[in-house]
Amino acid sequence: MRWAVILALVLSTMLEGIASAQAVSTTTTISDNSRRTATAKATPNYNKLTVEKNGGILPGDAQVGAPATRNRPIKPLPKYVITRYQFQTGPDGAGCLGTVTTRRDTPMTEGEAALNNEVWLFANRLRLPRCPDDEGAVRELTPAEVAEPFVRTIPMPTPRPRIPPGHAITGLPAYLETRGTLSHRVGPEPTELGPIEVHATGAYYVDWGDGTPEEGPFSFEGEPYPTGRMVHTYRDTGTYTVTVRVAWSADWRLGGDSGTVPGLRTEASIPLEVRQLQAVRLR
Repeated sequence: MRWAVILALVLSTMLEGIASAQAVSTTTTISDNSRRTATAKATPNYNKLTVEKNGGILPGDAQVGAPATRNRPIKPLPKYVITRYQFQTGPDGAGCLGTVTTRRDTPMTEGEAALNNEVWLFANRLRLPRCPDDEGAVRELTPAEVAEPFVRTIPMPTPRPRIPPGHAITGLPAYLETRGTLSHRVGPEPTELGPIEVHATGAYYVDWGDGTPEEGPFSFEGEPYPTGRMVHTYRDTGTYTVTVRVAWSADWRLGGDSGTVPGLRTEASIPLEVRQLQAVRLR
């Protein structure tokens, strides 16, 4: 009886050895201030993978069909946490503002930061709520953040230039009429932080279209002959494009605060034929 038991144990051990020889077994040891062992087993068809670590999974430490590498270091987490605002749809089907957070090795660029801020400002102008499952903090709008987008949507006055009588003569001064305005007021208009008032002032710049440098700034209107002060003399005949540009700067007042939005512009262009007078000799 004793010999029968011993024989059964020997046969069992032999069968286990044969089964082990038919499988691919690789053991990977990873060092990270503590020892962890991951075991990957795959059939010859590489369609089955088991990676174990104290009963859990070690993602990324083994691949199907490829043996693990010994002493493989653990890759550190990316240095920067990037949070972006994103338009999303809430559980009720309505639009809301959410955030998406990712990690990467480089910081947010200036362009990405500007776009992120524009999304946030636009969502606040639309009064979009934060998504229910989003834990980002909602900060209050400042007067400048409300005023600047508002000012940039204001249609500033555009000049309506002309040069009488519709053409110019080489060697003679051409008088430009701007027919515009250099002052524009808006408001009070309602905003998220109360009524806003805007006063914009401008200056004229003129490109005569013949390759000469742009002239300006002019703080006055162009007037016809003989009082006009925006005057140009063409040397050659041809058809030129005369462009009148107005550079605007807008001062705003909102919620006890104030500021200036520079860099606004309007412009208008006209074609101008330049002719040449020829003397005719009469007999």
